[in-house]
Amino acid sequence: MDLAFIKDSWVELREGAFFDDIGEAWDAIERQRQDGPLFVYLAYSSGDAGYPVAGLWKIGKKVVIPTIGEDFNITRLRFGQGFYEFRDAIREIKTRIREGYTYQVNYTFPVEFDFSGSPVALFFSLLRFQPVEWPMAVFFKGRFGFLCLSPELFFEMKGRDIVMEPMKGTWSVDETFVVDEKTKAENLMIVDMIRNDLGRVSCFGSVEVDLFIRRDYKTLVQLISRVRSRLKDNLSYRQLFSALFPCASITGAPKLETMSIIDDLEEYRRGIYTGAIGVVDGDYARFSVAIRTVELDLLKRRGRLGIGSGIVWDSRSHREYAEDLLKARFFFSSVFNFHLIETMRLEDGDFPLLEYHFQRLEEATTIFGFRYPHMKIRRALDYLRQEYKDGLFRVRLSLFWDGTYKLEVSPFYEDKEAVWRLMLMPFAKLASREHLLYKTSLLREYFDETLRYARDKGYDEVLFYDKDGYLLQGCISNLFLEEKGELFTPPLSLGLLNGVYRRYMLGSGKVREARVCLDDLMEGRVRLYMGNALRFLIPATCDRLVSEELVR
Repeated sequence: MDLAFIKDSWVELREGAFFDDIGEAWDAIERQRQDGPLFVYLAYSSGDAGYPVAGLWKIGKKVVIPTIGEDFNITRLRFGQGFYEFRDAIREIKTRIREGYTYQVNYTFPVEFDFSGSPVALFFSLLRFQPVEWPMAVFFKGRFGFLCLSPELFFEMKGRDIVMEPMKGTWSVDETFVVDEKTKAENLMIVDMIRNDLGRVSCFGSVEVDLFIRRDYKTLVQLISRVRSRLKDNLSYRQLFSALFPCASITGAPKLETMSIIDDLEEYRRGIYTGAIGVVDGDYARFSVAIRTVELDLLKRRGRLGIGSGIVWDSRSHREYAEDLLKARFFFSSVFNFHLIETMRLEDGDFPLLEYHFQRLEEATTIFGFRYPHMKIRRALDYLRQEYKDGLFRVRLSLFWDGTYKLEVSPFYEDKEAVWRLMLMPFAKLASREHLLYKTSLLREYFDETLRYARDKGYDEVLFYDKDGYLLQGCISNLFLEEKGELFTPPLSLGLLNGVYRRYMLGSGKVREARVCLDDLMEGRVRLYMGNALRFLIPATCDRLVSEELVR
């Protein structure tokens, strides 16, 4: 049975069809609009999951879907684009703006993941963090599905009256809501496009606009404007969608030229993301812009969430990337409890590398869009200094999206004569570069599992290498190597954790960056050390190569 959740209840879908040509779907809506309520999806483009570009079904009776005891599991989160790739794309967009091809480009990329368990349980978990007026979900006989928690109204049509609510402008719930001139200009640019699109199918002089309306949601605040009009007589759905689809808020200005730029620059096909999902019932229709929308390929057990933002000439890469992650907060919060981690050494009432920890926290909170209560954390650590004046302790700080944090203190024993045995292991890239540069919970489970495996085999730590044979890092430490009395460490360009102790060693001039191959290690040309902020520098040996089957 094909099922859909529409606003507040589950319904069965029947007598439906998929379409490879979106225009044919528009014509099918026109033919069937009077035959009872219809559920419709219109993709921005064909997706990797292989589903057609559009679909239409008659809405059947309401059904009850039991969810008690169901659960889901999401693993191997992969960001389709890290900040540095994102920054390069923004630079190219600004080149196109400077050359006069566009004024604004809505640039997007996906977050991909492996999925198992109940998609219904995932939907309601997401809905807790992104409650919206018209949540929608659809599942097609266990093949694929969409979970749409979109706050953006594409259009609502009652008879010949239509209203559209383009959304442009995003704030964290923790930020002060101040609409600056840049945000106003972006919002107004999209409103002008919507007004022009709607004017093509509306009675002369009927288009009206209400600008800059605040909308509050659980994880963010959005700025919308409202455009309404009176449609022309005897307008077909083909004429309506030809004028309005896709929504200008997810393309840019001018529309057609900017869509061509999007095709050039975006590395992934959008699929349902930024398309439209909605219902048609006689002379009534309501469609959401398919943002905050998760695609699930239930056969291949994988999923995707698209995120994006509007880029203009004065956009800043860090700010736009942080805004994208803010829009995905409902997903991270509901499925990962995503947080930043700092593990610190507290010795006789002193944190030796504290300012380096704060430096990394400040960078990470900017990249990931976290609230950063710097002074509260500093005062809490000052309290720990007074409480633990004698001895050596391990302090773990966990910082969450909303600025809440947790501190855990435990005694730490240091064996100054220790020499670590390292297990060599190939490393599978699991996330974007930023999620390696900064210590987050996204990769912690992978590293913890790998370290447990190595220790069960009698090793103290893992030493990862990449597909090209370059040495990288460990699960809980960075790699340092010595040759002819000089210390060096692999460069961040290889994609590895920018550890606090590594920062300190580079900043003090005690180490330099250089690439080292497996061959250098196996031929004994270098001496090995591992280092982190808790243990500092530890001598190490490496004597075994693990088979490729251990790549996770």
